[in-house]
Amino acid sequence: MAPQSYTYGYSIITNDTTFTPALLPDGTPYQQNYEGGNVDLRVPFIGYSSESESYTAAGVSAYNALQAHVEKRLSHGLQIGASYTYSHALDEQSGLGLFYNGNNPLNLHSAYGNSDFDRTHVITFTYLYEFPSSSQTHR
Repeated sequence: MAPQSYTYGYSIITNDTTFTPALLPDGTPYQQNYEGGNVDLRVPFIGYSSESESYTAAGVSAYNALQAHVEKRLSHGLQIGASYTYSHALDEQSGLGLFYNGNNPLNLHSAYGNSDFDRTHVITFTYLYEFPSSSQTHR
């Protein structure tokens, strides 16, 4: 690419019906690239997006659970079941997801505690009734 003499960040058109590209004061056309304008040519590292950020994932989480399920098959196509889950979820950060919301970002473990999504007791009931088919013969 040719060296850039001007800084701009948008694709500019001069005519709304023909979409003719505008020219810079020195007569050269505006650059068109992925980000729009010449943004890619003005970032600290050529080839990286102007919106690129550097995040580091850090943290500890733990999940423990005990599950039990009871099922009873009754007569005439009826079946019932019950499930119980006792669980506990702990982590250092679950409030806002991406950003740390504890008291000390230099000591992540200081925010270790119950997760926002912790569901200690979960009970589920299920049932199934199968209608008799007309093709069955009764004796």
